[in-house]
Amino acid sequence: MSDLKIRIIAVGDVSFAGDFPEIEIIKSSSKIEKIMLSGDIIFCNLESPLTSEVNKQKSHYSKILNDKKCIFLKSSPTCNKYLQLFHFNVVSLANNHIMDYLTKGLIDTIENLRKVNINHVGAGKNIKEATTPFLFKKNGVLIGLLAFSYTYEALNKYPGCAPIYQKLIIKNITELRAKCDIIIISLHFGEEFSLIPEKSEIDFCHSLVNSGANVILGHHPHVVRLIENYRGGIIAYSLGSFIFDPKIHIFNNRKEFDDDIRGGIILQLDINPDKSLEYSTYSIRLNDYGLPKQAIEISSEIENQKNTIYQIKNSDFPEQITEKSHEVQKKERKIKILAKIVIFSIIKGEFRNIVLLIKRAAWRHL
Repeated sequence: MSDLKIRIIAVGDVSFAGDFPEIEIIKSSSKIEKIMLSGDIIFCNLESPLTSEVNKQKSHYSKILNDKKCIFLKSSPTCNKYLQLFHFNVVSLANNHIMDYLTKGLIDTIENLRKVNINHVGAGKNIKEATTPFLFKKNGVLIGLLAFSYTYEALNKYPGCAPIYQKLIIKNITELRAKCDIIIISLHFGEEFSLIPEKSEIDFCHSLVNSGANVILGHHPHVVRLIENYRGGIIAYSLGSFIFDPKIHIFNNRKEFDDDIRGGIILQLDINPDKSLEYSTYSIRLNDYGLPKQAIEISSEIENQKNTIYQIKNSDFPEQITEKSHEVQKKERKIKILAKIVIFSIIKGEFRNIVLLIKRAAWRHL
């Protein structure tokens, strides 16, 4: 790589919750070390808090909705050394597991990252901290990175994640655009195990690029989705998993997705001196421990999938399911979910859930 270029290496979900023998981690890291070391920014979504906290989240609405199948993730504080092995220097904490072990789990994670000089974005003690960008400058080019998630929303005086509200994200992009040359947005979004992004997700990502974002890094589905070059901006709709014990999904009755969830990609982004972007991708497969195997370059394969995005974007109607459209079913499901949240919150006295819902509605209509 030319010294005049800036390289970003980005992967998807990373969790050390599960059985990860240290020798296997060392072997896995050495196989892809050359790729990771080539980056100036090496990024992942850290999905399991680094904490010894034993008390679990019980009141947040994200744990109410599927209480019989809830997955709680955490890993030992000493797993910060494994992040070092893969040379990560910035991680997103904006995801639906970072506060599975309450505020203590989040604060412990931030502290344990600081011990090994790894930066974080997307979560903090309040909304101001959660929306504080990671800034990186090289060769006179300033890069700003922000991260957002649908759950564990931070408030002015309450810890959590920077929430995925379109107006909030665009507001932050506009503020960064005044000083940054390149803006990267990390989104923990999309339906789990869904290989194709929905039209609404494509429209959402396009709106962020139209507002000034240069790169969007998606994760959460735990499967690889398409990459799109839209108006010079690079959108990765899901990078899949990078380190994630597949048994966690299998134990949660997700056996039918076993092959898909073992896939992931390493996205290599190069920023040229003229600030234009180039990218290539490496395919990885997770072994039985949930660790990445040897990476294989597949940039042309990803490029050839652009037509799929075009077809989804320009489809007049979503696919019909039984007698109702997919969109109608989604709206009905949302109404049922909202009703369940409100009833549970009133019974349990967890009125913060209602505040969060009102806040979400307000951001959408401001």
